[in-house]
Amino acid sequence: MTDPHGTGDPPMSYAEKYRGTEWGRPEPAPAPPRPPRSRGPFVAAVVAVVAIGVAALGIGALALSPSKPVANLGSLPSAGAASVDQPTAVPTPSPTPDPGKAVMDKVWAVVNAPDLSYHMTARGTSKFDRQKKVSVTESVDVVGDDFSGTYKIPAGTARIARKAGVVWAKGAGPRFGLQLSTRTLRLTPFLCIQMPAWLDYVKPVTVDGRHLHLLRSNRFYRPDIPRMGLLVRFPYEPDRMTLDLYVTDAGVPVSGTFAVDLTGTDSAGRHTFHDRVDYTFSKVGGKFRIVVPKR
Repeated sequence: MTDPHGTGDPPMSYAEKYRGTEWGRPEPAPAPPRPPRSRGPFVAAVVAVVAIGVAALGIGALALSPSKPVANLGSLPSAGAASVDQPTAVPTPSPTPDPGKAVMDKVWAVVNAPDLSYHMTARGTSKFDRQKKVSVTESVDVVGDDFSGTYKIPAGTARIARKAGVVWAKGAGPRFGLQLSTRTLRLTPFLCIQMPAWLDYVKPVTVDGRHLHLLRSNRFYRPDIPRMGLLVRFPYEPDRMTLDLYVTDAGVPVSGTFAVDLTGTDSAGRHTFHDRVDYTFSKVGGKFRIVVPKR
């Protein structure tokens, strides 16, 4: 079948329909100063992250590179008008319920739960100048802000966990833990969605014979890009960044795709960087036991 991720009609806006409600768009904050368009340092940094610093990607770096742990990662008539010439008032019909808003309400109720539990797999690929440089696979059980599972990159596989505020990891060497609260090493909020106005309802879709709904991020979406892209760092303003989320009628997440693109130039010319992570979610609301790696 045709890959459903990253496709679809332009998103529908709720800004005018639901102005004044929780779905109304907030006024955007003043934009931070844009970085210089010359991105020579960008090229060097991306090469370091993607081609050289493979063992330093994401939370798996805590185990796979223990010497350099990730950190800080009509109006009514007037009273004086003559009644003989006034038209009969016609009741305003009730608005037809919007199925998109109903789905969005359900999604927010699900993902905003502080004890949300689910199994998640994430498969990411980074490309520099359209050449594949890094592949990452993550598989974790999640309960609220705790999780445990595995993280795999070309350098190796690590057992990872977060429990009671401590991030644990174990690769080939001894297990170790760090008490960190950096956003990059946390899975709440779900997919970095801090408020419902960051997503737009796009349309109903059919994926592998299953009836789902497509939601897409808008310009208000401000995620932690390293966390979402399974990257060690991303200190740039992207040229393009999108999150597509597929959910059921009940608002339960099924899958999603996060993509970010960036261009830069140096003495050798123009370069491109593309990162994509495909997420799948299962057993939403299930019971999981968060396991810290053994020594």
